[in-house]
Amino acid sequence: MELPSNYKPINMSIERAILIFSFLFINIESSYACSFDTYPNNQAEIPELVNKLSNKYNQINEIVHDPMYGLLSWKEFLSEVDLMIDYWEMYKCYSDDYIKDYRPGIKLDEHQRICNKIEECLIEFIQSLESGFQEDFSLPCDSLGLSINELVNLYKNY
Repeated sequence: MELPSNYKPINMSIERAILIFSFLFINIESSYACSFDTYPNNQAEIPELVNKLSNKYNQINEIVHDPMYGLLSWKEFLSEVDLMIDYWEMYKCYSDDYIKDYRPGIKLDEHQRICNKIEECLIEFIQSLESGFQEDFSLPCDSLGLSINELVNLYKNY
C-alpha cells in the first residue's frame, strides 16, 4: 500500500502519545482509575502521598527549568512525569468522606476547587509537552506547582 503524496508523519514519539492519551483516558474513565491495586489502604497514607506528589513535582520543576533537563533523556523525563501522574491518580482515589474523616476541619469545597485546578494544570502541562520545546512547558509547570502547593498547605492548615 502506498502512502498518499500529501502524507506527513506526525512528529510525536510513541511514548509521549501514550502518556498524553493514557492520562486523558484515565480522566474520561475515572471510574476505572481506582482499583484494589491503586486504592490507598489507610488514612495515614494521605500525607505521604501528598508529599510524594509534591516532591516529584519539585524534581520535575527543576528538570523543566534546567537547560540540560537534569541530564535526563526525554524518555526518562517522561517517566518522571508519568510517576507524578500516578501519584495524582492514587490521591484521587480518596473519597471526600475519607478525606473528611482524616482531616475533619478540611473544607471540602476548597479541597475540590484545588483538585480541579491541579487537574486543569496537569492537563495543560501534559499538552504542552507535545511541543518538546522547553519554554512551552515551563509556565504550565509553574501553574501546576502553585496548585500542588495549595493542596499541601490545605493539609498543613487543618
